[in-house]
Amino acid sequence: MIQYQFWLERLYVNKSVSFHVYDENENLLSVVGIRVGEEDPFTTDAVLYEMIKKEWEKRGEPVVFVEDDWIAYFAFKDEEGRLYIGGPIDMSQGKEDRNKLFSYRKKHGLTHNILNAPKMTMVETMNV
Repeated sequence: MIQYQFWLERLYVNKSVSFHVYDENENLLSVVGIRVGEEDPFTTDAVLYEMIKKEWEKRGEPVVFVEDDWIAYFAFKDEEGRLYIGGPIDMSQGKEDRNKLFSYRKKHGLTHNILNAPKMTMVETMNV
C-alpha cells in the first residue's frame, strides 16, 4: 500500500478526491482526504461501501459508480486484494441543487449542510 499512498495523497492535493482503502477482509486500512471532524459517508452509511464493492466484484476491473445521476465514486483493487474507493465526486453541472444535496445527506446519515466533494464532469472523473 505504501506505493499507492503517495499517489492517493497527490490525487487529494491536486484534485481534492478523498480515498478509502480496505483490506481483503473489508477492514478500513486508511483514509486520505477526510479531516478529523468532517463527515464521512463511508462511516455513517455501511451500505455505501457495500454498493460500490458489489459493483467492482460484478465487473472485476476498475469501475466508476454513479449514484443518483450526480455523485460518482471509483474503485479498483491492487495485486494484494486491497480495495481503493475514491470519492464522492460531485458531477452536477451549474449551481448547487439543495434538494439533491439534502437527499444525499439524508440517505447517508450526514448532518452538515455541505458536501466535501470536488466538482468534476464525467470526463474529468474518468481521467482521474
